[in-house]
Amino acid sequence: MHTTLNMPDKPSEEDKDGKSKGKTERTAYRNLFERVKQNERQKIKEELDKKEIKDYNEEEKEK
Repeated sequence: MHTTLNMPDKPSEEDKDGKSKGKTERTAYRNLFERVKQNERQKIKEELDKKEIKDYNEEEKEK
């Protein structure tokens, strides 16, 4: 029987449906992202990259 270390044998008390909150959120995000056109995906990725670079630069200035 193949099991992964990250998967519990039983759902937790707060998750009676058997799905973890993180897995549900990732699935929702993936489904949303798949509906976006390919060229829009690239624009979104570029915007996220720009934001991350800006945040990093601001953190470095504070140090």
